[in-house]
Amino acid sequence: MTGYGTSEIQSTEWRCTVELRSVNQRFLDIRLKLPAGFQNREKEYRTKIKGFCRRGKVECSVKIEPLAGENGWVLDEDRLQEMNGLVRLIEDSSEHSLQVQFRDFMQLDVIKNQSSDLLPESCVELIDQCMVSALQEFKQMKSQEGEALCTDLNERMVSCSKMVDELEQEAQGQGKAHFEKLQQRACDLLDQVELQPEKLNQELALLCDRYDVSEELVRLKTHLAHLENLLKELEVGKKGEFMLQEILREVNTLSSKSNNALISRIAVDFKNELEKMREQLLNLE
Repeated sequence: MTGYGTSEIQSTEWRCTVELRSVNQRFLDIRLKLPAGFQNREKEYRTKIKGFCRRGKVECSVKIEPLAGENGWVLDEDRLQEMNGLVRLIEDSSEHSLQVQFRDFMQLDVIKNQSSDLLPESCVELIDQCMVSALQEFKQMKSQEGEALCTDLNERMVSCSKMVDELEQEAQGQGKAHFEKLQQRACDLLDQVELQPEKLNQELALLCDRYDVSEELVRLKTHLAHLENLLKELEVGKKGEFMLQEILREVNTLSSKSNNALISRIAVDFKNELEKMREQLLNLE
């Protein structure tokens, strides 16, 4: 969602500058700053920008200025006297001095630029051309950023797949080893007690089943394959974040069910990779 694009085009009489910048955000938020006289075209420009963005906070600034002729600042003396009268009235009523600044005069049209009057229709085509050029540069940068993010995500996907293989290898035979360990401990503790071997083994098997992580490993592989396919789609952001939550849930379950120190260490590394992937996905549409 991070992007930047700018364009400057001039005709014989006017110069137009369009600047676009965007950062990541959950939904699409477009903020336009247009010159006086072009507010009625805001909907049209918003529609054009939506064609290049699905999510993110987008700021677009459009400036138009003449190349020749009068382009100075003008003081409206009648407006100034009116404002001075209001300021004195407020100060007398509130018994507080008002700190009036230069920008206050501009906002109240006491001081204004002659070029800020309604612009001619000849500027419409110029702004449209400049907008299209800036949007193309904006799209190009977003595409480059997206490709770099996807490359990083794919590398982390490979790393996660390797860790799943390590977890699977380490988990092999863990159930049998745990069963034998519990069986030996039960025999040591209940040395003087007569027990039915079949009943004991049944209870021990039920305990060992709680430590079986084969289902979690299968789901991990499925989720990673699904996430890999999602990265090839146009809209991956929200779906990818949801899939990462599912993967993290499986890793947490697997880690809590195992008493193996190596599996716990791999799970910590796995969660670290998932957190980095989540941060990257926040920048993708």
